[in-house]
Amino acid sequence: ILDRIIAEKWARREKDSRAVVFSPGGKREFERVFLS
Repeated sequence: ILDRIIAEKWARREKDSRAVVFSPGGKREFERVFLS
């Protein structure tokens, strides 16, 4: 799932951590796709 999120440009991974930061619209898109 994480690879999909990044591939779709919904989020980007911080270079020095495991954290993934959602883009403003990316979080909505993610929720629409995965929580529907």
